[in-house]
Amino acid sequence: MAEATTQSSILPLPRAPSRHPKPERHVSFKEPPSPPKTHPKPKKDEPRRGCFWVCCTWALLVAVTLILALILVGALFVAFLQSSMPEFRVKTLSVTKFNVTVSPKGSFLNADISLFLQSTNNNDRVGLSYGPMTLDLSTESIKIGQAQVPGFSQRPNDTTSFQVKTEVARYAMYNEDGVLLKTEYKNYEMVFDVVVYGRISLLLWGHKMKGLPFTVVCNSVEPSKVSYGDEPKCKVKMFLN
Repeated sequence: MAEATTQSSILPLPRAPSRHPKPERHVSFKEPPSPPKTHPKPKKDEPRRGCFWVCCTWALLVAVTLILALILVGALFVAFLQSSMPEFRVKTLSVTKFNVTVSPKGSFLNADISLFLQSTNNNDRVGLSYGPMTLDLSTESIKIGQAQVPGFSQRPNDTTSFQVKTEVARYAMYNEDGVLLKTEYKNYEMVFDVVVYGRISLLLWGHKMKGLPFTVVCNSVEPSKVSYGDEPKCKVKMFLN
């Protein structure tokens, strides 16, 4: 009888648990610490710069204020001087001789003209002193006479009239101008421009403000109207000479 043989499979026994179990590993991902915040220190020259700009601003404001004040004072002073200027009028203008000779060689003028001017000082407290003055007489932009006027003085609210005579002999001009003047004189259509210029002084509170240049301009003076009582008023301009 045959013997049956059995094969048994031998399995390994499980290991006994260790008395000291190994700890589990935990991996943590931490952000690196941020650097400490630092505040920039103010520069040492910043306060100085601020003070510098403040000083410049104040200096500019003071300069502008002074300039405006000077302009205002100057404007008031000029207005005062202009209001102190006298009033001029043409009282008479007479043409005693007026001969124009027209020839192929040119035209020549011989003329004698006399006029009275009146100056009025309308100031209540300001006196006026006139230096030597020069009078220019022209018509149609053609200068036909010049005369010198001696100086004189005026008290407040004073009026002065003075006579001026101009003479020209063989004054040369273009033929066109000679024919024009001859025609206007014949037809009583002549119109004259009178300009007086010189220097004037103001007498105020015992003080004398010397040498202010001034100009008197009397435009479009017609002898025919003046002879009938028309007294044209002249313009007085300061600082023109």
